[in-house]
Amino acid sequence: MAILIADDSRNKQTLNGTNVKHFLMPYLEGYAAGKNLLVSQVRTKYLLWVDDYFEFTRGTILERLLEKLESPTAELDVVAGFISDHKGGVSDTINNDPWKWLKYSRDPDGNGCIVRTETSFPYGTVERFPNCAFKDVVPNFFMAKTESLRKVGFDSTFEQVAHHELFIDGWGYLKIVQCDDVTILHDRSKSIVESTFINHHFSEEELVEHSDHVLFKNGLENFQSWNPHYFGKRRN
Repeated sequence: MAILIADDSRNKQTLNGTNVKHFLMPYLEGYAAGKNLLVSQVRTKYLLWVDDYFEFTRGTILERLLEKLESPTAELDVVAGFISDHKGGVSDTINNDPWKWLKYSRDPDGNGCIVRTETSFPYGTVERFPNCAFKDVVPNFFMAKTESLRKVGFDSTFEQVAHHELFIDGWGYLKIVQCDDVTILHDRSKSIVESTFINHHFSEEELVEHSDHVLFKNGLENFQSWNPHYFGKRRN
């Protein structure tokens, strides 16, 4: 298995290992820019995406993710797993991220809304894989078709706030499911990211600016700000 690393840290380390490709980038070039670089260098049909604070366990059976992607009838682009913790809990998400559970709905006038829900919102299950539910947003533990991710790409406008724009940009392009038969341990205490990044707390202004940008470029806009369940509405 090849391991690709895009490194925009201040102090570059020498990384030695079999099948390791280490790409050096300018300092703080950005999370999305690094992801675009990595995906452009993938030479295989599929790729696996994980964050540095995930730990592989006996439940991280990658062959099960591959099985779904290889299915000729399911025709999936992204297959995600579930997240486990040290207490034995298993969940389809990590924390109270306001973007984690979204769905797209259309009103009688033909306008579309991104609705932020209180619970996970699956669109049904895959016929051959009843343990897999169709989703709009999944955690950063997934296997995907390389070409599918290349077609959507990662928005490098923001250097650090990233992840969810891939799924918003991918609406109508990416067919995504999340399956409960593959798990990975979430352990942020073992993160290898530089402390300068870990200690950066995103301001509300940064998060709002990021959200507005993602919605605007997809023909969506913030509305009903008093109602936290509605994130965006398609512009006529």
